[in-house]
Amino acid sequence: MSAAHKLLAAAVAALAIAAFAHHRPAAAPTGVQPQAVAAASAGDNVTATSPERTRSDHGGYAAVAGTRMHYRLDLQQSLALQPTAPDQAAARPFASHAVGTLRVTVLDRRDGELLVEHVSPDLRIEVVGDADGATMPWAKGLATAMAAGFTVRMDQDGRPRALRFPAGWSAEQRNWARALHATFAFELASADAWERDAVDAMGSHRFGYRRVPGAGDHRVERTRTVFTPHGVDDIAKARVHHAGSTTASFADGWLAAGSAREDLAWTMVDGSLRLQTAIEASLERQRVEVVAVAADWTGDWSPVSGQHERSLTATQQLQADWDRRLQGLDLPTIVQRLQALHAQGQGHGRDHMELVWALGKLVQREPALAARIAALVHGAALPESSAASLLSALGMAGHDLAQAALAQVFENGLVPAGLRQVAVESMFQVEHPSAALVASVQRNLQGRTQLAALDQSAMLALGAFAAAGARTAEGQSLALELLRLEAAARASGADGCWSEALGNTGDAALLPVARRLLASSDPNERQRALTIVRRMELPAGRELLIATVRSDGNADVRRHGVDLAGECQEGWASELLAERAAGDADVEVRRAAITALGTRRATDASARAALARLSGSERDPTLLALLQQVRQE
Repeated sequence: MSAAHKLLAAAVAALAIAAFAHHRPAAAPTGVQPQAVAAASAGDNVTATSPERTRSDHGGYAAVAGTRMHYRLDLQQSLALQPTAPDQAAARPFASHAVGTLRVTVLDRRDGELLVEHVSPDLRIEVVGDADGATMPWAKGLATAMAAGFTVRMDQDGRPRALRFPAGWSAEQRNWARALHATFAFELASADAWERDAVDAMGSHRFGYRRVPGAGDHRVERTRTVFTPHGVDDIAKARVHHAGSTTASFADGWLAAGSAREDLAWTMVDGSLRLQTAIEASLERQRVEVVAVAADWTGDWSPVSGQHERSLTATQQLQADWDRRLQGLDLPTIVQRLQALHAQGQGHGRDHMELVWALGKLVQREPALAARIAALVHGAALPESSAASLLSALGMAGHDLAQAALAQVFENGLVPAGLRQVAVESMFQVEHPSAALVASVQRNLQGRTQLAALDQSAMLALGAFAAAGARTAEGQSLALELLRLEAAARASGADGCWSEALGNTGDAALLPVARRLLASSDPNERQRALTIVRRMELPAGRELLIATVRSDGNADVRRHGVDLAGECQEGWASELLAERAAGDADVEVRRAAITALGTRRATDASARAALARLSGSERDPTLLALLQQVRQE
């Protein structure tokens, strides 16, 4: 089993159910799908007519005891782990499709509280993207839990108060249920709009609710407005993306139907992985009946919590996986295995990636190893290919000693130029650049009138440091330091590299520079202008990119803008890509937009919808072939 699949399996174990639940915000059924809920109530069917219901100001949970509702559920979810390092392969997205019947029974109402059970006796789950079968235990356990079910105590506005599980349930099954309860927490109110907070295995959420005018029923839309992943101190570095919503309609005193299309993505706390999830689901009530029920309020009730029973967050799950994988590994063993892989011509495969990741984690835990790695590189004790792998691991480790080792290799003129290049490129991975590391790179660039290849990489490193919040020793912006290199960059033909470094900073102070370049008659200058604003959080930067993509007379400029928009995971980027894929006059711009939509298809419902529309409207045969290809990948 590959490293990527192992990581994916670990993430699925911690997040898949929670993703189901929180991506299907309130529609009780929506989230119910993935988890099994409540053992079915005992009792014979009495009638198939709609039961009476108690008074409800908001048209929500007013069904009386004995009401049983049968729903048809259909839920598709994808989850992918994307390494943030550009030279590392991504895990193929994992996807699951759950279909079945959901049965919800109101057992009792007492003092404003409801006793409700849920069960899905025929849940069928198909898993895609897991050739090794690592997630099959998850799928089987999920179906088993759904068939067994659990019971929920909730108030008449939909707020869960406690959960009761069948005897013999494992901690993992109880965790699934806890994640599921968030779906049932489609909390209603009499206001036109309101907010609710929630916590699950992924992090803390805030949801906004609003009433939606409907024809003869009560509709509520729920949208995630805030998401903070567990373990994240700097929300900006997590680069959280969330989009989509869930809509539920209520009739006859309970949920009648629900539909959800939501995306969620963030970078994990160690900066090495970005997790992306998407969910598309529907729930439709098929019939309502009245049955004889026996209510039991006794037993062991667990408090309502979205968090795992053992407080295992997603990052902790991954950390536990690393603990297992690092057992028995030390620096000599890893070096030996790396050398063997390089000798076999496998220096860029998944086995190599796994070893480099493992070494990075090992150096994180044993910081003194950084100096030993630097000594191996300085002493030319290894082939350059193996030494390069060790330097990459130092960048992943990222602590001060690892940064010092990278700086030493970078500054040592006796080290082969290729390894010095690898050292500076490995600095791009450092999450918290130290003042010493920044100063080392600055010294290399001071007074330059020409920029060699190593200097250009150093310039890019300064841009990456600025994006991580680093500044000069005097407290100045590194973007200003990069601006001083404009003449040297142009004299060396490194204009593109210079604009790339500026763009990596995301510094809003560079907007006037971008506008200056955008006013040029040279299309290459206008492309550089777009590169400079590529990561600006400033709305004006985004507006500049959008306006240029829509109106620039040069197709190469528009295509470059489309490529940059494809790097952004926010909703506006998907809308722009869909627009240019359908309406740009240049076929190559449309091709670039379709390709960008295809890369986000697995985790972006709006991208999938745009590709489906294009498949029905595009007339160019080459683009039709491309659409068929990206929709099947």
